[in-house]
This record gives sequence, C-alpha cells and structure tokens, in this order.
Amino acid sequence: ITGIDISKKMIDDAHINTKLNNQKIELLEKNIFTWKTNRLFDYVLTNPPYFSGTSRANNSHHNINIYEWVKACIKRLKSRGKFYSITTADVMDKVISALVQSKCGQIEILPIETSNGIERIIISARLGVKTGAKLFLQIRK
Repeated sequence: ITGIDISKKMIDDAHINTKLNNQKIELLEKNIFTWKTNRLFDYVLTNPPYFSGTSRANNSHHNINIYEWVKACIKRLKSRGKFYSITTADVMDKVISALVQSKCGQIEILPIETSNGIERIIISARLGVKTGAKLFLQIRK
C-alpha cells in the first residue's frame, strides 16, 4: 500500500496511525498533479478536496478542478484497475465525465444519505472496460 498526500501534517498523522496499528504502509508527501513516477497500481482510492470556497487548511488542496484530479488518479491505474472516490453529489457529473474520458467503465454510484439528505457519494470504476453504469439506492423503511 502506498499513500500520498500534499500535506506534511496528514502524512505525519498517517505515520502515527500506521505505527499504532502495526502496519507497514509507504507514505509519500507528494502532489497528485506533479508526482513523477512510472508506478501503476491495481487500486486507487481517493478522498479529493471536493469543497469549494474553503480555505487552504493544513497546506492541502482546496478549490481544485475535480475533473483534472480524477484524470490524474486514473493515470496511476493499471489496465483493468479499480478507482474509488468519495465526493459530493454536486460534482458527480465532473467525476463521471473524467472517468468516461479516461476510458473507464463499470461505473458504480452509491449515494450516502443522512438526515440532511444525500451529502456524499461513493463512485467506483474500472479502467479499460466498457460495462455500463449502476446506481445503487438506499431503501428507507
């Protein structure tokens, strides 16, 4: 497992957590947009900075172009690798557009509903497949 984050604080916190949980994870202070590597991964999981209009807390990205963020993540995937992301529903169109443009299929969308409505969604996709999209719904009782 390799984790990257632009924030030194987040990497330092992750190092503490890996030690507390007796895990060996490579953690790199890198920017997804400028990271120079030939490495490709079977899975890319991302929690992009999807909030707009927020301050740059912890030296992290804010107000980024989510379309370009997703494309940068997909560039790190092996063929048929899986992409996973959590984001807000209001940028879902940009995420899906970037996935389709990057030749991803098997797109799956899972809304996460709270008492305030659908606040987040989890989107997954597979690089290099043509399978259509699925929307999962939560049934209220």
